[in-house]
Amino acid sequence: MTAVVVETVNTNKIVLRVSKRSVRRRRRRNSRLRRIVVVASSSSSVRRLMRHLETATAENETLNAKVRVGRDEDHPERGLTLLANGPLRAEEVVVSLPRKARVMRAVSDDDEEDIYSWSKALAKQLEFDESERKKHGMWLQSLPKEAPKVPGIYMGIEDIERWVKDVQLRERLIRSRKDHCAFVNEEMNNSEKDNKRDLSRMRSFLQSRMFTDGKQRWNAPLIDFCNHEEEANCFVRTNVGKENKQGKTATAEICDDDSVKVGTEEEFFELVVSDEGPIDVDEPLTITYANADNTSLFFEQYGFLLDGGDSTAFLNSVDSVEDWFLAES
Repeated sequence: MTAVVVETVNTNKIVLRVSKRSVRRRRRRNSRLRRIVVVASSSSSVRRLMRHLETATAENETLNAKVRVGRDEDHPERGLTLLANGPLRAEEVVVSLPRKARVMRAVSDDDEEDIYSWSKALAKQLEFDESERKKHGMWLQSLPKEAPKVPGIYMGIEDIERWVKDVQLRERLIRSRKDHCAFVNEEMNNSEKDNKRDLSRMRSFLQSRMFTDGKQRWNAPLIDFCNHEEEANCFVRTNVGKENKQGKTATAEICDDDSVKVGTEEEFFELVVSDEGPIDVDEPLTITYANADNTSLFFEQYGFLLDGGDSTAFLNSVDSVEDWFLAES
């Protein structure tokens, strides 16, 4: 698994919807904490992003009235998150993103060989291709200054060998770290810019903030500020049946005109309040990143540790890893 997986099923409203797990209204305040401090994004860049997204769809027209980016007072160590500005009702669409508002990438057969390999080309594109940087500038500017410390990108091989107990995980991380070092060194030789740190930062954001349905991967501006909860108060879905798709289909059939594009921009990725809502003012909006039984995935993929039980049993030294997370890069 290489990103938040969007599991989809058809509904009567032609909506592809996420997650077979039920989500609950309230978070368990004392459950599984995210142990990582993320440096804040520029508040002005986040506001610009939100104003930009307000023009994307009708649901986003009141986006600033619905949510803001800030810190969860109960868990400030989790960094920035999406907070409710006003009460949000059950099943309310909070954010809706068309394809053109996201960075999209097709999933290839080689992606599963290495949990990190797929992000190299996309990170290179977002760092060196000025047209892509301009296209996705609002999202790029909204990202925090410091990326999550994804271990296969940032952790030294000696530290991996000392601290990671699970043999298969240790081997994967060492392989990923060596591959990343080779990647950035090659790019530095081919570029006039010293973008080694920037490439690492971008790959880490891509790894920890991308969603997938098994066919495509995409980033999700603003939605990607949602933190993880096993019992989340929101879910994400892909909606392919909204706005004027049916109208375009009918027009294409009547006119027999190839210039009428069906479904080109009618796929939206949405953050939706669970059916056990509402969400109160100032409450963080959360989603479920992955099954909590796979505890090492949160470390390997997202760059944080879960608390409780045997959630860190794959490590030899939890304290050393926590200190590494908190140390400056």
